[in-house]
Amino acid sequence: MFRSLLWIVLLLVCAGWSRTATRPHPSVGLAIVVPFAARRRPEHSPFGELLDSWLHGSAPEENLAESLERTPIETWADVDAVLAFLTAMRDPQTPVRQVRRSHRALPHVVDSCLEIRDENLANAIQDRALPEATALFEESLGRRSPLSQETALTLLELLVAFDDPGMTERLVRAVRLPLLPDHLDWSRVFSHLADDHPFWPDVCDALAEPLPPGFVAIAFLDTLNDLAVAGQLDVHPFASEEGCRRLEGWLRSPHPELFSYARSAATALPFIGRRDREKLLPVARKHPDEEVRLEAAWGAAVTGDEAGIRSLADWAEDTLWSRQACQYLRELQREDAIPAVAQTPEFEAIASLTAWLAHPDQFGVRPERVDPIDQRELLWPPTGERNLIQLLRYVVEVDGFVYEGVGMVGELTFALLDEPTAELSLEDLYGLYCSWEMIYQNAPDAPPEIDAQAGRTILAQHNPDFPASGS
Repeated sequence: MFRSLLWIVLLLVCAGWSRTATRPHPSVGLAIVVPFAARRRPEHSPFGELLDSWLHGSAPEENLAESLERTPIETWADVDAVLAFLTAMRDPQTPVRQVRRSHRALPHVVDSCLEIRDENLANAIQDRALPEATALFEESLGRRSPLSQETALTLLELLVAFDDPGMTERLVRAVRLPLLPDHLDWSRVFSHLADDHPFWPDVCDALAEPLPPGFVAIAFLDTLNDLAVAGQLDVHPFASEEGCRRLEGWLRSPHPELFSYARSAATALPFIGRRDREKLLPVARKHPDEEVRLEAAWGAAVTGDEAGIRSLADWAEDTLWSRQACQYLRELQREDAIPAVAQTPEFEAIASLTAWLAHPDQFGVRPERVDPIDQRELLWPPTGERNLIQLLRYVVEVDGFVYEGVGMVGELTFALLDEPTAELSLEDLYGLYCSWEMIYQNAPDAPPEIDAQAGRTILAQHNPDFPASGS
């Protein structure tokens, strides 16, 4: 049967060749040298099978993102699965229920595409899937339903990330429409416009006048600030009458939900005209948000203002902001201004854990206390090197609830918030964090789960004086 099919293919190829002898089509030559069976689309795609099972309702919705993270795009068949997924979203024969699930799955599929590290697979996505993504973007952009609009925004990120040649025009058109101007995913879209993106100058020029509306303006501003800090921006688009008015509005807003906008505005101050900067810096320095005031100090220091340097030095003595202030001073090559107390290992550890606990992804508030309780220099199995490991006890109050525990500062800073760390012995704490970090680093000899005793045993194997068991 196979041999018959092969002869049919060869006969058709020969017939085609005779009709196009003066200008053969490239696919003809390919058909001659590549066996028919070898050109069949591979059927097994772990990524595609997982996606299909979810789209058809046989896998729970809440597991999709996590499952796709564990099942990356690693084969040509997976690329085919992405193409089939996008094609089905445009196919009028696709059941409505599946289309709706496809819209919800799309952000996770795009994330998987953005995680590809194999250059050949990335090129395959660009060559094969991007044309279909572009067509779906255009269809979705022309519809008014919220689901279609979110789909267009998600696909726009894919087009920008993969340097689609037509993405500048599409991005500008989406901004001018405007497409969901207050959607936070605009930050994701603009985050790909780094200084090595081939089209960022065109985007900057196209959106400079008028400036974008809503949250799009903040996403655009953050990208411009990054480019300006990197020295890749000759003229900041917010260095204009309209731009100054926008910056001042964000800096003067009393609404806490807009304080993050004020931080972006403060970061732009070194890159606008001197007159506007001198007008807005005092406003930023008096802002109720600490991070805005820190950015104002940095903005003054960048322009050579010694008062800004002294202000950063003061911030360096605040455990919550010390790491950021010291980083700014080092970037400005003013390490001489860093206070001595901020450079001691104990203070640096307190500052590191304080900043970690106060991060929005953790408690989101400054801890009440952070106190060192022990430190040891150990051959630390997760890194394979001798490291100073410090343990610090913390107390955090959130909405009337008090949380106590012990965090670790070493090569990494971390606190196991779901473990009863406040009740453990020092040796168990070192073992607990050793086991956690080995798992986090994907160490080949990592224990199967976070476990204080397992970590102690591993530590004792590398440090003869460390007790493998006991209280």
